[in-house]
Parts: sequence; C-alpha cells; structure tokens
Amino acid sequence: KQLGDHARGGYKVRIGTEAPDFKLPDQNGMPVSLSDFRGSRHILLIFVRGDWCPACHMMLRTYMKNNQKFQEKNVFCLAIGPDPVGVNREMVLKLGLEFKVLADDKQRTAMQYGVQLDKYDNDFADKYDEGIPLPASFLVDINGIVRYVSRPDRVGEFLDPGKIFPILEKLN
Repeated sequence: KQLGDHARGGYKVRIGTEAPDFKLPDQNGMPVSLSDFRGSRHILLIFVRGDWCPACHMMLRTYMKNNQKFQEKNVFCLAIGPDPVGVNREMVLKLGLEFKVLADDKQRTAMQYGVQLDKYDNDFADKYDEGIPLPASFLVDINGIVRYVSRPDRVGEFLDPGKIFPILEKLN
C-alpha cells in the first residue's frame, strides 16, 4: 500500500468545491480561520505530519523559498500539523518560516479535508493519540474554492510548489 492509500476515505475535498472552514491556533496561540482570508487572499494549505518528519521540514523549507513568489501572487501559506502550539513555535524559529503553522492536535481539520492517516507504522507517529495527517497541499482561491489538490498517489508532488504557479496565473 502506498502512503496515499492510507488516508481515511481518500481526500474529501475536491477541486471546484468550497474548502471547509476551520479555526485553529497559530504558533503564537492566536486563532486563525480560513474564512479570515476570504475576499482578500488565496490560501495555500500545507498539511504536515509533525515536527519529527524530515520530509515535512524539507517541504516547509521549499515552500518558504517560494514564499516571496506566492506573496506576489496574493497567496498566503498556512501549514497545519498535529503538534501543539509550543512545538510549532519552535519549528517556525528553527526553519525560519515566515508563514503560520497551525495546531490541529485533535486532527479535526485533517479529517475535514480527508488527509488523516488511517494508520502509520512509525515510532514518532505513535506519540500522537489522534493520528497524523498525510502530507498534502490545497490551494484555496480568494472566494474559498479549492483550485489545486496534491495527488495522494504521487506523494512527492507536495514537495513541488511549481505545480501551483500555472494555476495561480489563471486566477490572477
């Protein structure tokens, strides 16, 4: 079985549908909702498995390297993971991130988007009572409509933000 096959029920959010709203604390404990950005910014949601995950660190650094380009296209990045606020704060500092990392420690948002892993055999992942999300990215346009979803059968796709820029050209 591939990693993408473990998402409970597959990705629930599809291109062309309205993105589910959520409210989660950022790395400073401040509440952030997807709807906060409606009408003003496109949002790139980046689901990560946690601070323990080297591939997720690589993904976040890759998106950070492209952050200026995203901002030029009116895109705000929001990373979402299973770690608590304090761990996320340390990760933001350690990786030099200029975007928010949201704490989804109960995995409610991961479940809304259908990216919660059903099971994952990993000593680090076992620390999370509520499970961990599948690494994934979703581009939500200014009106709250999903315009891009990384493919679960191509796990490496979430590492390539270049796939998102052609979609942004059509939106702007």
